[in-house]
Amino acid sequence: MSLENKKHPVVEKMIVIGDIGEKILLFLGAITVAGFLCTVFTDVLFRTFLTPLVWMEEISRLLYLWSIFLGSAVAFRRGVHFKIDIIHIKNHTIERIVSAIAYTISCLFVYIILAYGYEFSIMGLNKLSLPSGIPLFFFRLSFPVSGVFMLYYCIEGIVKNIFDTVVPANKNGEV
Repeated sequence: MSLENKKHPVVEKMIVIGDIGEKILLFLGAITVAGFLCTVFTDVLFRTFLTPLVWMEEISRLLYLWSIFLGSAVAFRRGVHFKIDIIHIKNHTIERIVSAIAYTISCLFVYIILAYGYEFSIMGLNKLSLPSGIPLFFFRLSFPVSGVFMLYYCIEGIVKNIFDTVVPANKNGEV
């Protein structure tokens, strides 16, 4: 049976929303990685040839942190984030059940990142990073933002398991 015959309307809608979210994450991730590389390059140039810009290191750290968390949400959706496979299951039904359990456990972990990341972010509203003066809120906000996307992708994975839908990560069937 082909993949097109196995798609359920709920799953199709979730995949479309997930694809849009993934494109946003990839776009923002590309910007943060490019910004990180530019700030590190600029920092090295200024430290070598001119007066060092002390705040430039903080900007690069901020961009690096955001690129990591945005990329981790994409990696989670594509199934390339870290996971431990101890037992190889050949029975499709049991594999779906184990996968649903794994997604449920992941949902709990992601919820913890989301909830405590939000609280951690709010605590940074009144604290400034020195010497740049950037509120720590902007550094810490990467935790809950990534958590929102990961939680959605967890739910998407559970729904795919419920409806027994196997969908490649992109149109070419590549992960």
